[in-house]
Amino acid sequence: MLTLKNRLIAFIIMPCWAVFLTFFSESLILWTWPDLDRFPSIIALALTVYIAYPFFSKERFEAIFIKDSNLSFLRKIRRHKSFFIEQTLLWLFVGTASTLASLVHL
Repeated sequence: MLTLKNRLIAFIIMPCWAVFLTFFSESLILWTWPDLDRFPSIIALALTVYIAYPFFSKERFEAIFIKDSNLSFLRKIRRHKSFFIEQTLLWLFVGTASTLASLVHL
């Protein structure tokens, strides 16, 4: 069973981290503040990914958020580095791809 702490990590902190990384990569490419027109779509994408994640990768989700539910957030990151690195790179790629796609259509 998911504890409150793990629900906050999986469904609040991780999507917020995803949105931050997406806008961070966009601002690095454009050298401006992020465009807020894409903000609702990026939030919807991040929430969809993290809400659907337990259904698509059940074993990994259970290992991180259910079996290791008693660990602190920093210990979760240390133990499951590959998951958190993969998520960071995924959202940096999404931000880069969406920014470059918008530049091509200008």
